Amino acid sequence: MTGFFSSIGQLKMVKEASAHLVAPSDPVKDQVEVLTSLLNSKGLDAGDLVDAIQMLAAAKKAAGKVPGPDKDEMGRKVFQHKELLYPGMTDAWIYRNGQTKSRSWYLRFKTPGQPPFVKGLGRDVNSREQAIVAGQMLYQEVKGKVQRGERRVSLITGELIKKYPDNESKHLTEIPKAGIVPETFAQKKNYLKI
Repeated sequence: MTGFFSSIGQLKMVKEASAHLVAPSDPVKDQVEVLTSLLNSKGLDAGDLVDAIQMLAAAKKAAGKVPGPDKDEMGRKVFQHKELLYPGMTDAWIYRNGQTKSRSWYLRFKTPGQPPFVKGLGRDVNSREQAIVAGQMLYQEVKGKVQRGERRVSLITGELIKKYPDNESKHLTEIPKAGIVPETFAQKKNYLKI
């Protein structure tokens, strides 16, 4: 310490000046006292605080993770190159399907009380960046439909085949060119039998 001060006289002056100063209150000690009084006022102890901090740390750690990889019967990962659509939101992500030859990009998201929504993003989506943009647009569209109470899934072929004869039966008539005659209707129904 003497190397720092050029003379012993300066060292003595610093020691005397520091002796007259009042030690400032320790901010850590103050914070501990405030925290202790807060815990006591709520009927908690330090163990409860440690448990809460550990649960919060685990939740933050899991916030950016996508659920684990699902594998098919051949051991291939179904979800490849998974990426969350929005940081911290674990209910929607894009991925490449490991079961397909083309490895197309897909959007998958869950809504409470409904099965997961899964839809391909199209053949023209080749890069990760295109997949994120297309996934975010489709997510916003479908999420809006769910919030408005609309159907979020498209009709499948079987449902359309069942609905078509019902719709065509409304146009049945005996007058040709005014609608569908019963013979044509019977023929259409016969074609739709699978």
